Amino acid sequence: MGKFECNLPNEAATVQLAERLADTVQAGDVIRLEGDLGAGKSTFARAFIRAMGTQSQHIPSPTYTIMQVYDDTKLPVAHLDCYRLDDPEELAFLGLEDYLQTGIVMAEWPPAPLQHTEKTAGTLTIQLGIVESGRSANFSVIGTWEDRLPALEIICR
Repeated sequence: MGKFECNLPNEAATVQLAERLADTVQAGDVIRLEGDLGAGKSTFARAFIRAMGTQSQHIPSPTYTIMQVYDDTKLPVAHLDCYRLDDPEELAFLGLEDYLQTGIVMAEWPPAPLQHTEKTAGTLTIQLGIVESGRSANFSVIGTWEDRLPALEIICR
């Protein structure tokens, strides 16, 4: 598993990182967004979905609906907010199978079961944090993301 860190001095840097990441995704990718409240998970997710090409003017947080789906993007995106899930087993009822094969699953507050499996291409975990200089993003990758790790590191420069 590969790892590296990226400094994000402001919100614009977070948005730019998400936009660049949208150019590297492949069908079957899982992107796990972790971090404390206010660390930038929703900002990152919205910027990513816009960069994937959605025409939606409003990209709501799926805090209460658990999942928002964007099929008008270059690859379908299932955006999840798992904060309110009482049991990770509830994921089985969301219909993620198609997205785990043909689209992207991006999850805020992801439970442990939402990770690299034989059904996914790979998992990218981004641990967003608040630091003295702004924000940081710690990346760890599994599966096909390992082959794309050099491209991800270039994104952070």
